[in-house]
Amino acid sequence: MKKGKGEVPGFPSETKQYKPEHRVIYVGTGKKVYLTFDTGGPLGDVDKMLQTLKDNDVKANYFLAGYNVKKHPDFLKRLVEEGHLVGNHTMTHKDLTTLTDEQVKQDLEEYERMYEEITGEPIPRFFRFPYGKYSLHLLDLVSGMDYSSVFWSTAMRDWEPRENGAEDPYNDIMNNLHDGNIILMHQGSEENIEALDRIIKAIKEEGYEFGLLTDFEQ
Repeated sequence: MKKGKGEVPGFPSETKQYKPEHRVIYVGTGKKVYLTFDTGGPLGDVDKMLQTLKDNDVKANYFLAGYNVKKHPDFLKRLVEEGHLVGNHTMTHKDLTTLTDEQVKQDLEEYERMYEEITGEPIPRFFRFPYGKYSLHLLDLVSGMDYSSVFWSTAMRDWEPRENGAEDPYNDIMNNLHDGNIILMHQGSEENIEALDRIIKAIKEEGYEFGLLTDFEQ
């Protein structure tokens, strides 16, 4: 439910039912923007993406499906070594509303073990529901596992080819830029990676800094 530039969008009515202990994050405050990349599909041009972030001195937040991490453990290691944050996005990337509580717990706990085996560190306690599919019961379950659930305040249909190429992600983001903006981008989108440098530079020109989700713990 986007509004104009500088305005925080409207959120679904069920957000009024959230409890403080759910630790749900949709948007932050102040002149900060949070880049978040979801990777349930292809990894895309990893080298170009990470070089762009490095060249602009920006750290990003990643939610990688576990099967991608299993296939590309060095990618996870590289992200962590370069100072990016990687949260839990489940091993299977299934719609959690179709699973039992025990299956959900197993899915997240297997991811935790894999993350620690690869990086030697405990996983940051941030979680994103695959496809954004959740329920209040699942929020109870996930918060009981000591996770904050991260949603977004800007998203796009970027798992499909964009009609106007890299112009589309640039316009989608810049026309909806607002304080505390949590931006969801899919890493596999060629247009996103092509537009990334321009997007970052334009956001900085608007006076924003880029943050990690650990800001929300402060």
